[in-house]
Amino acid sequence: MAFNALIMLIVMPVLNWIFEEALRSAGMVTLDIQTIRLGPSLVLTGVLLLVLMLVAAWVVAIQLALVTLALRQIQETGAIHLRALAAPLKDAWKRLWKPSSYALLAYLLILLPLLGAGLISVLELGIAIPPFITGELMKTPALALIIRALHLIALYVALRLSLAVAVFVRTSESGWDAMKTSWRLTAGWNWLIVLGGVLLIAVQMFAATVVGAALLLVPTALSDRFTPGASATVAGLTAGAGEVLVVFGAAAATALLVALLLVLTEKFAGTTVPDLATKTPERHRKTGWTLVGLSTVAAVVLGITWVPVMQAMNEHPTTLVTSHRGFVDGGVENTIEALEAAKAVGTDLVEMDVMQTKDGKFIVMHDPNLERLSGQDVNVKDLTQEEPTAMTVHDERGHEGAIPSLEEYVTKAQELDLPLLMEIKMGGLDSDDHVELFVAEMERLGALENNIYHTLDADSAKKLKAMRPGLTVGYIMPVAGEGAPETTADFIVIEEESASTDFQQDVSGTGLGFFVWTVNEMEPQREYLERHIDAMITDHPDWALASRETIGDERGMTGVLLDTLRSFVGK
Repeated sequence: MAFNALIMLIVMPVLNWIFEEALRSAGMVTLDIQTIRLGPSLVLTGVLLLVLMLVAAWVVAIQLALVTLALRQIQETGAIHLRALAAPLKDAWKRLWKPSSYALLAYLLILLPLLGAGLISVLELGIAIPPFITGELMKTPALALIIRALHLIALYVALRLSLAVAVFVRTSESGWDAMKTSWRLTAGWNWLIVLGGVLLIAVQMFAATVVGAALLLVPTALSDRFTPGASATVAGLTAGAGEVLVVFGAAAATALLVALLLVLTEKFAGTTVPDLATKTPERHRKTGWTLVGLSTVAAVVLGITWVPVMQAMNEHPTTLVTSHRGFVDGGVENTIEALEAAKAVGTDLVEMDVMQTKDGKFIVMHDPNLERLSGQDVNVKDLTQEEPTAMTVHDERGHEGAIPSLEEYVTKAQELDLPLLMEIKMGGLDSDDHVELFVAEMERLGALENNIYHTLDADSAKKLKAMRPGLTVGYIMPVAGEGAPETTADFIVIEEESASTDFQQDVSGTGLGFFVWTVNEMEPQREYLERHIDAMITDHPDWALASRETIGDERGMTGVLLDTLRSFVGK
């Protein structure tokens, strides 16, 4: 826990500074991969980002080495002696700088976190493959099977290498040699023993989390019942305590896991482990009470900052619920059937995709290639509008439909009195005048002013806003970080992995709207509703609409606090 605090206070600000410098060297104020241009500055940016990754990897490795050494020392002496840790920690630090240890660093900072199985460190938070990438790939059965197979292989490799840190710390082996030793020690059925131990710890931590959350909810529930006016304050202070307890829980999970791996390393290597000491020296009891005192102060300080947040979260959500490509539970994405299904569930907006065909006209389609939905390996840019609109598309739910032209789709939306969030999609013909042609078509249909627009292409967003300043135009960012981007758009559409509270505040502070896509789980939906983002794009608008009404009808802070505690655990 103390090391995590040190990372947050010192290491993370340094890494943030390196990250900011990397962005500045590429001429950016935020992480916007769509505006990166090739040039000499890109080399400097790459070097700075590489330095950032290496420093982060070294810190995580040292953190785990420190935990491993400390637990080993407790096993042998029943206490932690910092001076005795200095020499082996220094040796581990030196060996980590050698190229032979880089594979171990990659294992710790990349493979484990991407699997969701990383040892706990604040530097590993947020390391994941964005859902908008895996989500699209999983829609193709063959690719979904390959992804699942790769995930199982990666999990097997991770388990076989799980003893590498313990071996690295307790021997003079390089990182690469420690990984090879771990591979040898987990041969046969030993890797299944590791898996069983990890699952047992996961079950224990889950049970502790459920019990802890239930206990934390009690004061707020009582306040809701007897003193409703104080509930926001009680919930805020409880949320502060929850944050501190989550840090403790993460530290406990790390310690349990490292202890397990230490024991298994020695078991598989045929050595013995001294019995754990049962006596706790007086000095360490005093240290424990000091830690409790500091944690209490931290919980109170955090709780005070949470009180106004809780008050705001309890207000009725005003977030616009936006159906992603229509309502896909009722029809194939981007078809008339999905549009009608979205209307039936009462969605506020329908997000859809517009792509240009070979003859300069437009159809409603997301994929540049039609094989996933139609079974025909053809590209939109090679077809006239008449060709794809004559095709039948289908999805994994068993729905069928036709690819609509832009005119057909917009006309139906007008009949349904359903506003659209229209994405100008790249990957079709993309003629130099595609934005002008799109605007002309929408004006012909009498629908230009009645809908809003967004696009991944920065130039298209800029051109559309320049042509019609009165239109509401958004800029889509798959990955973002730091401050709000420089854009002429009216709102930012951000993928949910990057939609942090800090980024929301930065974007909203510049006067831009804040949209999040694609939020397909119920708990994150509630979190974004309570954060009062401007719009949420989802495949499950029915869930989001129900949650919006439920949150609005709730009386008291217990439900809001529960959602907050869930978000802590999710992070």
